Amino acid sequence: MLTLLLADESGYLPIGRSRIRDGALAVYWPNSGFSIRFKARSAIVSFKPFSSGAPLYLKAFLDGKATKHTVATGDEKLLFESLDDGEHTLTLLRVSESIDALRIESVTLLGENAAFLDPPAEKERRIEFFGDSITCGYGVLAEPTVTGYTTFEQDSTMAYAYMTAEKLNASGRYEAISGQGILCNCNGEKALEITKFYRWTLRDETPWDFSLWTPDVVVVNAGTNDSWGGVDSAAFGAKADEFLRELREVYPDALLIWAYGMMDVRFTDTLTAVVAALGDERVRFLPLAPIDLKNGDVGGGGHPNVNASIRVSDLLAKTIKNELGW
Repeated sequence: MLTLLLADESGYLPIGRSRIRDGALAVYWPNSGFSIRFKARSAIVSFKPFSSGAPLYLKAFLDGKATKHTVATGDEKLLFESLDDGEHTLTLLRVSESIDALRIESVTLLGENAAFLDPPAEKERRIEFFGDSITCGYGVLAEPTVTGYTTFEQDSTMAYAYMTAEKLNASGRYEAISGQGILCNCNGEKALEITKFYRWTLRDETPWDFSLWTPDVVVVNAGTNDSWGGVDSAAFGAKADEFLRELREVYPDALLIWAYGMMDVRFTDTLTAVVAALGDERVRFLPLAPIDLKNGDVGGGGHPNVNASIRVSDLLAKTIKNELGW
């Protein structure tokens, strides 16, 4: 039996912004987790105590095959068994939201000649997404008749952002919280604006060091919650301009794309004008066609479903390819 403690920060590839907390790898953002390579007949993933109002959903990719799992207390163990004697790759991602970070403690291997191998290499291309529920995959698996939020109908790997990175064979990071805008949330309240949390390692407000991971492309998908929260066009435009300038400061060489329109189009003209006024050749505004029941691309709570994710990821991937020659 061999055990890899993720707090040791070696032997695995961390995915997404994370940090070591209480002897474990703490992950909060959509599609964050880790990836390992190993030889063993069985592998067990263990967690630290976890508490949330609803089960947290994880997606495991074992040699490319996806399975979903839940964590409600942290006492759960994820068991992957009856494996052959060859090399295996396991990637574990969180795909639903919670207020608290999930703390992943260890991976244990069972079987004769079990061994951890060099971790997978990160993909060379890098895309970072900042956004709201659309990026989180809120309601993406639900029928359009569903009005409330349930974690089992959320899956951030089925949202446009994750799909875009996969289509471009890129490593993605996804800092997003449902209901948030750049000035306020969907109820007009200030607390967790995107323009605040994009600077955090986790939701605990630990400052992020932008030099640790530099994207080739940054995609902002925001504006719907500001519109629903009652922000006027002038205030939104001023904040969008400020945010894009901040992003250019921390990522001087990245292509910046503001994608908007899937659930609201009130700020389309505003964003068009803001991007034009910046005069930055590497900033783009990408207007998106709204979701529509007639097109079959509406999920739960009036959010995009998988069909919409495919449509928008096709457009965004094509845009990035054209801009960067990928």
